[in-house]
Amino acid sequence: MIRTTGQVYLITGFVYNKKSSNGSVENANKMIRRYFPKGTDFATVKQTDVVHALSRINNKPRKILGYKSSLQLAKEKGLILEGCPD
Repeated sequence: MIRTTGQVYLITGFVYNKKSSNGSVENANKMIRRYFPKGTDFATVKQTDVVHALSRINNKPRKILGYKSSLQLAKEKGLILEGCPD
């Protein structure tokens, strides 16, 4: 028996009825892997490299978003204030 002091969340490896959300996660992982290959030791990655990669990913136009970037769409929907850094 394992006792915990907090909540425990179980993650399923593959769920058939959540195909669309799995595709989004897979696509996000693919974009991240372009900058940080599998097995990258993030203890050795500079913060500026992470910020650069995330900026490129968040500013990339996507067909599914009507060729808008996720950052652009989030700003349009009022989820991000205009003064926030890109």
